[in-house]
Amino acid sequence: AGIARAQPRTRHAEAIARMAITLIEPGSTVFVNAGSTTLAFAHELVCTRTDLRVITNSINIAQITGPCEHLETLLLGGTPHAEVPATYGELTLSEIERFRADYAVISPVGFSALRGATDYALHEAEVARKMIRSARTCMILCYAEKLEAESRINICRPEEIDILITDERAGPGLTICRGEVFHAGASAAASGTARSGGGTGAPKRQQA
Repeated sequence: AGIARAQPRTRHAEAIARMAITLIEPGSTVFVNAGSTTLAFAHELVCTRTDLRVITNSINIAQITGPCEHLETLLLGGTPHAEVPATYGELTLSEIERFRADYAVISPVGFSALRGATDYALHEAEVARKMIRSARTCMILCYAEKLEAESRINICRPEEIDILITDERAGPGLTICRGEVFHAGASAAASGTARSGGGTGAPKRQQA
């Protein structure tokens, strides 16, 4: 039946969020979908960055970043959902197509080396998928419990992922097809950025 959205693991989500921010170039435009780890990412943005444009369908994320004068925030239009405070639907998808972002920062429900990133609900997967296809770089934020877990709906294939950030509990042998894997946490911080995979920086996908 697939797994539903997991409860946030705050400490690990915060570590992943902090590492994600260090990998984003100044002046970037960033799509951010609704999720527990992307919510942690938004909190870290407010504390550490002054130079990004954030485009999101998450009402919670927009409420966090929107009041900050040093961040430019755009909340995508669409239909609010009863269970998740975010916008979805055809209007949301069409608004995403109006922009070309540098990064799509995505928090999925699950990740598998064979299937890639997955989500529980079709409307959530559609938004994440559209953000990825409208961005230069796909960045997946996924703490260890989500690895090798599969939910019901595909978001993207493994070869579409440029950067996968997980926490220090994930095995060092974790790799993805063409991008890099980063391990966030105390051990990674002590020795610099812990990474596996390509080793020369995540490749940039060409936009359609």
